[in-house]
Amino acid sequence: MAKYLILWETDRSRLPADPKETVAVLMKLTEGTKQAMKIGQLSDWGVYPSGFKGYVIAEGKAQDLNKMSLLFYPYITFTAQEVLTIDEGEKVLKSMMP
Repeated sequence: MAKYLILWETDRSRLPADPKETVAVLMKLTEGTKQAMKIGQLSDWGVYPSGFKGYVIAEGKAQDLNKMSLLFYPYITFTAQEVLTIDEGEKVLKSMMP
């Protein structure tokens, strides 16, 4: 199963002007994130101190992650990069040895 480092950022221009409405939107997004963690789609989630950017560690198929990311549209944008474990990276290095 593929593993991904995903950087996310809130598009603040999409948030309501009313602070109470903004908190309501962000709470809804938080619940979606917690649900994805509960079912094991996300293994880690973090927010930077600024409150509007962060990271996710996810495992699965690219199609499933794409589907999940659409649930956060239009408030959150994502940049995903597949990553290798240390063992996978070591295997690649060993395969290049003469």
